Amino acid sequence: MSLKGVKVTKSVGEFMGKKCTVITLDPGNNVYCDYCDEDWTSRPETGGILFQSKAICPNCVARARKSIAGYGEEQFIRGECPEGMPFADWVRSIR
Repeated sequence: MSLKGVKVTKSVGEFMGKKCTVITLDPGNNVYCDYCDEDWTSRPETGGILFQSKAICPNCVARARKSIAGYGEEQFIRGECPEGMPFADWVRSIR
């Protein structure tokens, strides 16, 4: 996962009676492909998949599907961008 443009805040919390550091990540509006790290924030192209928790852009999806099939991990594809919906909008909708 890319952390470009991600707002990171730290605070102190409590868990099971012990103090701990809580780190909050707010991705804002930014969308980056977890395969190629390309910025998709404002791009209109549709396509792409969610593999495990990784957002894979339309440019990388063919290569990713080949690799996923090679490992027999198709069951870990959790979603596909609906046709006609920009990849970035779809990723933001599933965060």
